[in-house]
Amino acid sequence: MRSFDDSTHLTHFLISEISHLVVSIFILLSQNLGLQHIHLLNMDILMKTLFTSASAILIATSLSAGAAQPAAPKNPLSVHVLNLQTGSPTAGIEVELDQKQNNNWVKLASGKTDSNGRISALFPEDKTASAGSYRVVFKTGDYYKMNNQKTFFPEIPVEFNMESNGEHYHIPLLLSPFGYSTYRGN
Repeated sequence: MRSFDDSTHLTHFLISEISHLVVSIFILLSQNLGLQHIHLLNMDILMKTLFTSASAILIATSLSAGAAQPAAPKNPLSVHVLNLQTGSPTAGIEVELDQKQNNNWVKLASGKTDSNGRISALFPEDKTASAGSYRVVFKTGDYYKMNNQKTFFPEIPVEFNMESNGEHYHIPLLLSPFGYSTYRGN
């Protein structure tokens, strides 16, 4: 299934698909009616008219749909774990989100990476993200124990600062039994 980041991408995709469909119908009709040659000028006019009409309809539809339904707020935090040994996503790793409050870490949420090695919404839905110090703790020891492998890092805490500017924070973890790397993703 194809997904789209915004209505502009969806609009361009739909216009392209409609254009291909109309061209296919035009060619089939021409063949069925016994017309051996499709006049290129007519095809050009047809495509320009189709593109203009479809653009106007789809843009109007997406604008009215956008006005009727405000966009849902995006979760401010996601994580992704990749196994450097296999080059594949790492499913089943428990990840905990903590916030520093009065010099103590307070647990806000936890989850397990999915089959793609991701948790796309780790920040609690019922809370508003505020500026401050946070950490995600990847519970890698449990993962390696389940897979009968030794590891040097039973947990990997990644501390970071979050601003209250509505940005999305993505924290990928590149993992192996005796080393890891992380960075701020997008």
